[in-house]
Amino acid sequence: MDCRVHPSFAALSEHLGALGVGEDSFFFVTKFADTSLHDTEFAPVRKGPVALVFGSETRGLRSIESHAAYRAGQLVGLPMQNTEILRSHNLSTSVAIVLWEAY
Repeated sequence: MDCRVHPSFAALSEHLGALGVGEDSFFFVTKFADTSLHDTEFAPVRKGPVALVFGSETRGLRSIESHAAYRAGQLVGLPMQNTEILRSHNLSTSVAIVLWEAY
């Protein structure tokens, strides 16, 4: 696993494109997804590397929703209980859960 932080989504997309990672290999983790993490197949679907993209805790992925990779990729949601009380999982918890399920 190669874990990096990029200054912008454009920089991430450019970096991964240079490595041959196509826009359809992006998985965007968002609470607005229709597909649950439990229904997402990471390894069997992809023969090469995938990009797991998380937004910030405060803004989420709103700033990249118009990007072509966002429209071509898969939106993945984390199941939650008590959504009337809890807004979302914290970012580090979300990353840990997704990495556990993906790998």
